[in-house]
Amino acid sequence: MKKLLFVILTTVSLSLSLFSPGTKAAEGFSDVTKNHWANKEIAYISSLGIINGFGDGTFRPNTNVTREHAAIIIGRALQIDISNRPQPKFLDIKKNDQAYPYIAALTDEGVFENVSFFNPSKYLTRAEMAKILVNAFNLEGKSPNQFKDMPSAHWAYPYVSTLVGRGITAGVSEGYYAPGDSVSRAQMVVFIERTLMLNKENDLLNEILRLTNVERSKIGVPLLKMSGEAEPVAMLKAKDLAENAYFSHTSPTYGSPFDMLRDFGVSYSLAGENLFAGSAEPSAAISSWMNSPGHRDNMLNPNFTHMGAGYAQGGPYRHYWVQIFITK
Repeated sequence: MKKLLFVILTTVSLSLSLFSPGTKAAEGFSDVTKNHWANKEIAYISSLGIINGFGDGTFRPNTNVTREHAAIIIGRALQIDISNRPQPKFLDIKKNDQAYPYIAALTDEGVFENVSFFNPSKYLTRAEMAKILVNAFNLEGKSPNQFKDMPSAHWAYPYVSTLVGRGITAGVSEGYYAPGDSVSRAQMVVFIERTLMLNKENDLLNEILRLTNVERSKIGVPLLKMSGEAEPVAMLKAKDLAENAYFSHTSPTYGSPFDMLRDFGVSYSLAGENLFAGSAEPSAAISSWMNSPGHRDNMLNPNFTHMGAGYAQGGPYRHYWVQIFITK
């Protein structure tokens, strides 16, 4: 029988052990008002030069994105080196095409398959978008959520599951993803903004792992590795803490960490969770955990082999951190 041991501390840090299982309108775009659902993302991504407007001063948020335009947007978001790339096999792409250097670079990196036809003028579908983002940004994770129009046998199922698990998309309506629908310019911008924000968060989470391993090295216990399975769980837990304004190991959305690990298909023999809130600094979270016996025991447990970390902003404490430790 699986047993669950909770260690609850009456501070803004919580530890748990589990044993055996008002922005302005986008500048310059006459058709993007301050109330537009993607106004903030359009303003941010366009300010980075990743996507531009049109000569008449519009952004045309509802215009669908073609595959060649998607290549340009993804290439710019990655700041990919487009020099000295081998020529791909595509028969429908010419070297003087605007998108050619980005298509060649992304194909060389394995984002696009190097086949006979690229179909540059074809509208990008939501299924294709999922695969491109996962491959381009090396995203990992999965979601237990099931869409009625995305059976597990669908070629894009693992990519969509990753995007949902990382909080980049949630589908078009309750229970539906619409894999064959085209992606509009506004939607593409939102997907890119969320992915870039995720990358920034990853830097913070890697710092949590680094600082944790610094403490473990001081007492000579094995260093932890970041878990591609546990990290999405920790990210969703942090987001849930912020959005639902609670501070507890038991989520009103997902249940206990034990439930979350089970529902996300994470296998382990030993697991634990630390929570912290109130500061945006990774070092503050580590310091608080190290000064609390329950948290310190989790961080320094020599039996743990992997860790997933999560961070989210919002809620009454403004900043929320989650560590999920597992033994593989």
